[in-house]
Amino acid sequence: MRKKLFFITILLFILTLPANAVLQEDSLKNSLQVLRHELIAQHLEQTKQLNNSRFITEQVTNQLKEIGDKSAQVSLMLYSQKTDNIFDLTYACQQATELWKDFQTKTRPFHDLITESNEEIARYDSLVNVLSTMYTFGLTQKMKTDRNVCLTLAVSIRRMLKERNDSYQEYIQYYNYSQHQLQALDAYAQKRYAEIQSGIFTNTGDSYFKVLKSVRFRLSQMNTTLSEKYTPNTVVVSQWDVKWIITLFSMILIYGLIAIIINYLSIRFLVTRVMKTNRFEQKNQSFLAKRTCIIMLASVITFSIVLIIIRLFSPSNFVHMACSLLLEYTWMLSVIFASLLLRVEGSQTHNAYRIYYPLIMIGFFVIAFRIVMLPSSVVTLLFTPLLFIDTLWQARMIHKYHKLVPHYDLNFAYISQFVFIFSLISASIGYTMFAVQVIIWWSMQLACILTIAFFKDYLNHYREKHPIKKLSPAKVWLLRFVDIVLIPTALVISFILAIYWATDVFNLSGLTWNLFRANFIDSDKIQISVYSIAVVTILWFIFNYLNLTIRDAIKLYLKRNDPSTAEARATMYINVLQVIVWGAWLLITLGLFKVSSTWLVVVTGNLASLMRKKILLLDFKASMIAVSH
Repeated sequence: MRKKLFFITILLFILTLPANAVLQEDSLKNSLQVLRHELIAQHLEQTKQLNNSRFITEQVTNQLKEIGDKSAQVSLMLYSQKTDNIFDLTYACQQATELWKDFQTKTRPFHDLITESNEEIARYDSLVNVLSTMYTFGLTQKMKTDRNVCLTLAVSIRRMLKERNDSYQEYIQYYNYSQHQLQALDAYAQKRYAEIQSGIFTNTGDSYFKVLKSVRFRLSQMNTTLSEKYTPNTVVVSQWDVKWIITLFSMILIYGLIAIIINYLSIRFLVTRVMKTNRFEQKNQSFLAKRTCIIMLASVITFSIVLIIIRLFSPSNFVHMACSLLLEYTWMLSVIFASLLLRVEGSQTHNAYRIYYPLIMIGFFVIAFRIVMLPSSVVTLLFTPLLFIDTLWQARMIHKYHKLVPHYDLNFAYISQFVFIFSLISASIGYTMFAVQVIIWWSMQLACILTIAFFKDYLNHYREKHPIKKLSPAKVWLLRFVDIVLIPTALVISFILAIYWATDVFNLSGLTWNLFRANFIDSDKIQISVYSIAVVTILWFIFNYLNLTIRDAIKLYLKRNDPSTAEARATMYINVLQVIVWGAWLLITLGLFKVSSTWLVVVTGNLASLMRKKILLLDFKASMIAVSH
């Protein structure tokens, strides 16, 4: 529907493009002749456009009616949500805000279309007025004829424009109605979002110890809530009925088992038989040690492909939402297993992926909570015990395997342990949804880090197989760019994106972005924010690459020209280069931190002085080398 609306808008915009203007001619006679010619062409064009616009306007109106129906549908969904159903409410608020943003984006060309149409009518009003009041004394008969023809054409064109503009009135009516409805809907959604956000960070619920004191009442309340929310509806058919949830999880179980069985049989027997042949004898032991991890990775990838296919062909909004969440989860699983396969020795593989089991488990529960849209009262009752079990499990994994896994993965296990403890404490004192937010953030962050680590490990493997000495300078510089610019930059960006994605669950992404841009050091002399620090760090990676690459280029150029003096000359040029490169980075950094002009003058003066000294030293050494030769 949105694509059709876009193409109709473009077509309407083309239909209302203004005609060519009459520029200043050498006489009034020529001006009238040119105007007559252009008005004839414009009249023919407007006649065609008027016939086409009637059909297009009807389609536009139908599309706007569809937007109105969608608005009414989302309104019913949003206004009927209870406060306790926090995931349902969040989903409804998200649909409302997205619908309002889409409406503003999609209807902007229509708004411009009406404005342009009114301007065209006003333009032809002026043209008709000028032609009708034109003083005819002294005009030749040919000029009078041209003037009369121009007036007739201008009046006719203005009439057609007015007729076409009148045909937009129904559209304008639907546009104003939809705008009013969606604006009110968005305002209500933002209000409910503010309540959700306030509940996450400020208004704590009862601590879990108080919940346990009234556990019977809580269990009774949970039973009532679950029965009310998840009892199958036999009266009407709904895409969000519990039958869909049962069907979806049944499909997950069935397709998951099918993916595991297919990959287990193919890898366990077919691939293993191939690897046992003489051709792969050297890699056989490593393959057998990592075979279980390979089966897991292949199964996750197969399951992800199935989810993508289901999402593409299913008409259900619930299935679309659930598949999107499950794809996020399978992304985390894929990068965990893929990263382990690349960088962990075969003897450590089994122990290494076991240490991630606690995070995989709690991540699945969080995804399941979001898919079934579990009421917040039930989440409060269940999530703390799950976190407690997960924290103990992670501690046991660390104690059992801390000497049997690489330090890289052990560090992640320690961070996961800290995150679990922090989340457990938060949930215990009443910040249950904040604890959910923290778990979502760490899952996203770990997925980002392991994705980057996967490419880093692949790059290291490539370097082992292709020594730098055997590569051309261009390839060496390309590999260096990936290694010291792209990968570190992706790591810096991942910290911001992981927080942004996690907070977007409760529409906190806007607030998070504002916090990133806010200056935590804000004075007349200097202003520093998280965003500016990230930009400065990324620029450091870029300038460091420029420094190293230009230095290598200088050495390579001097060695080709004069190998005997290349080393001495290279040292002099590199000294000047470093002052230029790092001086430029420093000045940009000071600009990004909005350092006062006084400090900038001092720094610039010192850099200029240092640059002059380096140049003088370079000239002196160059002259000494020339004398020695």
